[in-house]
Amino acid sequence: MLDLSPDSILTGAVQQIFPAFVLALVAAALHVTTGIPSRLHVGKAAGALVAAVLGALCWWPVNVAWTHLRSASAPSANIRSGNADSRSETPPPAAPGRSVRVKRPEFDVSCSSEQTRTSHTQRRSHPCEFAVDGDPTTAWQEDVDGCGDGSWIQLRFRQPIAIDRISFTTGFDKTDWQLGDLFAKNCHVAAYHLEIDGNVQQTKPVGPSERRAEGVVGKVAAQLRIVVDRTYPGTFPKEVDLAITELSVWKLEP
Repeated sequence: MLDLSPDSILTGAVQQIFPAFVLALVAAALHVTTGIPSRLHVGKAAGALVAAVLGALCWWPVNVAWTHLRSASAPSANIRSGNADSRSETPPPAAPGRSVRVKRPEFDVSCSSEQTRTSHTQRRSHPCEFAVDGDPTTAWQEDVDGCGDGSWIQLRFRQPIAIDRISFTTGFDKTDWQLGDLFAKNCHVAAYHLEIDGNVQQTKPVGPSERRAEGVVGKVAAQLRIVVDRTYPGTFPKEVDLAITELSVWKLEP
């Protein structure tokens, strides 16, 4: 805006008058040196000096007003560059949160069914806790007839969290020294969907050789359930159960 403070006015006047004053002195010197000094020469020099000073005084406010109009009509550099200064009313965007893995005891885990050791079958236990224990050699296995279509595993958080993303193995991702690759031998996920606080999300397909499924959630929730809609059958006749080796959830922290 136009600055009419005494310092600004004095500075502007000096900047405008001083060049004219110097030119007037040069003109007066030329009048004097071109001939014998006379009253006529001196009068012309004095007149030129006075005219130059008056012209500068008249031109200075006009120049200041013109400069002010140009600066008011032109966009500022901050607006053109998209950078807001400290007087801007628009706050800067918030920094994105840090994504960290959710660990026990921040949640409780449950599932539709699980294998437990029994005296008549002598099978090893595969509870749903094995899917969140951080051990890639263990796995949760459901305990229903068939490949476990419709089975689910669920995490209930102690308090609602901003879920960033999830990742889980789609089968028993382990190599046994006797049986070989257990992923292909056991049933594994062909399609699944998420239920976030009871809200059913879209079903997502999984390729037959995809050993890991990942997805972005981006919701605040207290409960997350993974439901297996369809499965691929295993190649080992005795191992027809669905297994998930590891399930991981990441949350956003400020």
